Amino acid sequence: MKLVINYDLIKEIQKAKEPYTLVKNIKYNYRFYVGLGAFLTSINLLLTDETLLEAMGRMITYGGLGCIFGSYLGQKMFGEDGDIYGKKAYYNLSHLVPQLSDLNVHTTYDLLLESEQYSKTCKIFLNENKLPSLLEKKYILVPTYDYLGEIQSTSILQEHVVGSKIYVLSLGSEAKEYRFAYSGV
Repeated sequence: MKLVINYDLIKEIQKAKEPYTLVKNIKYNYRFYVGLGAFLTSINLLLTDETLLEAMGRMITYGGLGCIFGSYLGQKMFGEDGDIYGKKAYYNLSHLVPQLSDLNVHTTYDLLLESEQYSKTCKIFLNENKLPSLLEKKYILVPTYDYLGEIQSTSILQEHVVGSKIYVLSLGSEAKEYRFAYSGV
């Protein structure tokens, strides 16, 4: 049985664990700040007679100031509640726990935060349109409860075609590759 989600499990765990800081704000909102800097720079170019080089410097300044003030105001106005990415990650992971129990992976939100990726492989294949696609496989160790209530690790395979928003979770561990070797005799 496979479970289809629309986010990368490891990245979602990182978002949930990471505290709300200036770096997190920039990391997830940099497109907005670059757009803000470009917009303010274009208005500045229309109203003044600056050169393009001066305007590019001003765009970097506007974008940087927007990052700092946006993050600072977000923290002052909302505190930790301003962390919409952490809340979304919490929501996604807490709704993933009962779905994982359908795969007989009995875990909790706190145990899911302790998951770690132990292997990653990539493979090129031809899709239905005969175009090459890249399939990324991540193997994740998730702490789970066994039938006695003890904590053990279960391996989950996450498959993702790079460029799509579909991530498929299933039980599975990395297969060992055997290679022929010459005899020492």
